[in-house]
Amino acid sequence: MRELLCKEDWARSAGILGDRRTLAALRLRPDVELAELLELVDQPWRDAGNKLAGYPGGRAGLHRLRLSLKRCRYALESVSSLRPGDAGRVLDHLRSVQDRLGEYLDAVAARQWLEENEAILGRRLVRPLDDELKALEKKLKAEARRRTTALVPAYLGWRMALSGLRTPGETTRDPA
Repeated sequence: MRELLCKEDWARSAGILGDRRTLAALRLRPDVELAELLELVDQPWRDAGNKLAGYPGGRAGLHRLRLSLKRCRYALESVSSLRPGDAGRVLDHLRSVQDRLGEYLDAVAARQWLEENEAILGRRLVRPLDDELKALEKKLKAEARRRTTALVPAYLGWRMALSGLRTPGETTRDPA
């Protein structure tokens, strides 16, 4: 730990956490331990990891996954100053997955609206739109799944970058 703290970037990260202004901005007690802080960040990741393990296929499951990923993003944003570059990459990835899931869910809702209003709109109009939306749904769902598979490894990389800031006896549970 001492060796790592001698390195400028690690010392700066540890200094940020020890600074009372940072703790006040995060609304943390001055006696908060790094392990406690990182445990708070890990909690939403465990929830998301459980959802990702059995990657949900339905609309409701994907919506819950998207909400879980939002909580992960909010938690990570609160401590991103510890390792801005590493956290920034994970945050960008999170936003990307959330965007794709949102676009997919929008396409699903649009198809549902078409089905509900087919009697008014007419089959002739609905059929080509439905086919187009079906293809878009498939594409967006595959893209969201592809982007999601790299999410947990990216977060674990961020956690590894912080591992030198923990004291030898501190551990956190795997979020996945």
